[in-house]
Amino acid sequence: MKKRLLIILALLLGTVKGAWATEYISDVILLGSGSSAGSKKQEYVNKGWIDTNYNLNKGCGSSATNIYLLYKTSTNKADAITGFYIQCGSATRQKEQRSGNHTYIPVEGVYDGNFIGNGCNLNNNVSGSNRIYLFYTREHFNDDRAITTLWFDNVKLGAIGSNGNESSPCDLNSGGGGSYIYMHILYEMPTSYEYEYHEWEDNKDITKYETCDNFTRLGSNGSSNHTVLTSGWYVVDYDIEHQEYIDIDGDVKILLVNGKTLYAKDGIRIKTDSKLTIYGQYGCTGKIKADGSIGAKGDIYAGELIVHSGTIECKAKSHNNAAIGGGNGANNKNTGYKSITIYGGVVTANGAGGGAGIGGGQENDHRKAGPITIYGGTVNAKGGSNAAGIGGGEESGNGLITIYGGSVTAEGGS
Repeated sequence: MKKRLLIILALLLGTVKGAWATEYISDVILLGSGSSAGSKKQEYVNKGWIDTNYNLNKGCGSSATNIYLLYKTSTNKADAITGFYIQCGSATRQKEQRSGNHTYIPVEGVYDGNFIGNGCNLNNNVSGSNRIYLFYTREHFNDDRAITTLWFDNVKLGAIGSNGNESSPCDLNSGGGGSYIYMHILYEMPTSYEYEYHEWEDNKDITKYETCDNFTRLGSNGSSNHTVLTSGWYVVDYDIEHQEYIDIDGDVKILLVNGKTLYAKDGIRIKTDSKLTIYGQYGCTGKIKADGSIGAKGDIYAGELIVHSGTIECKAKSHNNAAIGGGNGANNKNTGYKSITIYGGVVTANGAGGGAGIGGGQENDHRKAGPITIYGGTVNAKGGSNAAGIGGGEESGNGLITIYGGSVTAEGGS
């Protein structure tokens, strides 16, 4: 059985402030070696190569070749690599690969003769595994793409696909029984984003737009350590995944770029004296998918949640928690939430056990149930057993609920 690889990405958070000369990935090599891989990598590092420091045969046994990818960068966009292709299956390495209108050539290897002789198979000397080969191209794409970042981790979401199928991320240890390893790339990214927000003026919703140009780019976290976000702006501009919950500690603002998803597999906890504000863009196709509560997560007293735009899909997985709001009061009577405000966006929330869709968990003290205010957007909320769609959980009270507008559907549990 494969073991999940636990690793904290160096790219977990990347701060964007102002402009600088963009560095593009211009050259790549694969280094195959035995026990002396460290010293051989250092030789290339001394020549200006950058080590990804990730063994692409990790967990495949002592006979497997240690394989590392190294790369160089350039500030000349004309030198940039524009795409990668992963050949996966039983065939030997092809001289080139065609995908779309582009030709990809093999990434060459260095040092280990057996590795090079086998065509730089990323599963070299791994019994029963698929043959996996890496290709690249510098050809121009219509969108003028150029790769600026690459890395490897155990997160499947957003990874490069097999044989040109980007909807099927390729495990680089496929069939080898080692750790799950996926390859990710980022193209040249914008340094500012427009976002949508709402204000309630003269009894009507006013949609406004601003630009955010001072933010931290939020990345994936495939480790067993949860991510803590402190006060400031965070942007989700590529598909990312967090294995553990995200902790909100301060005044945190998350901007969801259209078409991109933050998959929070264990939900989002908002600390008592903290506030999470979620923004999207026109069209609301940027998404937070939470398999776990947003708010209390367990038995804490959650802070404030404000939704201006974007899409939120939240399903509580802890018994008796609200999807958005309070935790399980059967465990701690102090649990609850300060306030929930929805101005716009698309919000879907399904409570678990005796937890509401939006509001209180089971047996929440009504004094710990803050106001729920909906000014607009599309809201669909379904409560768990004997819990409201919007309001109190089973055997719990609720705070003031005010709905000024929007399309709101609330279904209580039976």
